[in-house]
Amino acid sequence: MKTLERKSKLNNLKKYNTQQRLNLENTHKLKMIELNSKWEAKFDELSQQSASIEAEIDTKHKKEMIEALGAFEKKMSKLFKPTPDYLKLKEAEITLGRQKKYEEAEGVQKERIKLEKDLKETWERKIQEKRKPQGSIINQTKS
Repeated sequence: MKTLERKSKLNNLKKYNTQQRLNLENTHKLKMIELNSKWEAKFDELSQQSASIEAEIDTKHKKEMIEALGAFEKKMSKLFKPTPDYLKLKEAEITLGRQKKYEEAEGVQKERIKLEKDLKETWERKIQEKRKPQGSIINQTKS
């Protein structure tokens, strides 16, 4: 009889312990689900903030690159240096004008203007070649 009572108490205790353990596990699972949902919400919020900041920095960088390229182009356009041939033609034109040899001076002037145009075109091509690598950087940041 006592053994039956003991077995019955032991079974009741086992059932109680099992029930308590299951309740504890369920509570733990619910807390984990709640924690995961809060974590995902916070992660999404931080991802949005990060994307916003990244876009802001990207825009600022593009603006600074465009300003730097503008300053570079302005500086490069001022760096045009005439060649010795150009300077000789200009000096000859001035000398012929002073000697009142206007037709010859006009011919030299046309030749000088043609040379100047060729030099400026060459200069512009050089600037474009130097601009290409920097332009590709801007294009890469745009995409």
